[in-house]
Amino acid sequence: MSLKAKDLTARVNKTVVVLPLHNAVRKRAPLADQVTTVEITKVGVTKAYFKVLGMNQGFSINGALDNHGNGYLAFSNEEAALEFIEAKKIAINLTKMDFSKLSYTELSALQAKLTK
Repeated sequence: MSLKAKDLTARVNKTVVVLPLHNAVRKRAPLADQVTTVEITKVGVTKAYFKVLGMNQGFSINGALDNHGNGYLAFSNEEAALEFIEAKKIAINLTKMDFSKLSYTELSALQAKLTK
């Protein structure tokens, strides 16, 4: 789960892992390779900031995009960011799957595994 304002406030001058969103994503590189460790410099009510090339880069804490379509989500560690990426992939793939050929027992077992 991405970090919220309270968590980010506690991490000022400490490192977090950020995952780029939308226009901040490099199109030809896998998203998992774009997970980056940054130092949080300031946290406001709705925005947090980190330094990139000597300049403060702000991002919305709730994952909303800026005027240029850039955004970031902050995580406590790289593993949490990678889990988030994989969960999104699974959610997208589940919507494309055809479950009509599965029996009730198979569907129940699958649901039990997914809701653990």
